[in-house]
Amino acid sequence: DVRIRNNTVQNNGELGVDISAGSDDNRLIDNTITDNPTDLINEGAGNCGSGNTIGTRAGNPLTPCG
Repeated sequence: DVRIRNNTVQNNGELGVDISAGSDDNRLIDNTITDNPTDLINEGAGNCGSGNTIGTRAGNPLTPCG
């Protein structure tokens, strides 16, 4: 698993953050991911997020991190 924490991801070409299929059980915590055509794509399983500001999303929803 990977932790993505305290980042700002803005104004990228086509995509902010891409969690690809097979990238599972990752934690996104306290990030700002906005102003990208698609801010977050989550195709993995078991990924969670807490305290994030995320604009547009595609793929699987993030569950709250416990």
